[in-house]
Amino acid sequence: MRSLTKDQLQLTSASVDLPESRRIVLLEIGGRRDIPPQEHNANVYCIDPIGHVYWQIQAAPGLLERDSFVWVERRDDGSIWAGRFFGNEYVLDTATGNAQLVGWSK
Repeated sequence: MRSLTKDQLQLTSASVDLPESRRIVLLEIGGRRDIPPQEHNANVYCIDPIGHVYWQIQAAPGLLERDSFVWVERRDDGSIWAGRFFGNEYVLDTATGNAQLVGWSK
């Protein structure tokens, strides 16, 4: 099982707790050029308490080559949403990490 490193975990800028000691974390990587675009644009993970990765977000590419996720939150109805820098908003499947595009806001 893949794990996030201590350095990666220190980049956590937001998290949402899930059942069974899992949580979704957003890694703040905006502006970093040392991270390849495919990782840059998939900076949301579901992990256990010691950083083992259950999944990494699966979303259609953003508007530009580097369009990282900048927020993740639980809505009042219990759904988990995430948004990219350039405005696309997604609902996450917490079992798989699949992200469904549902809107845009800026």
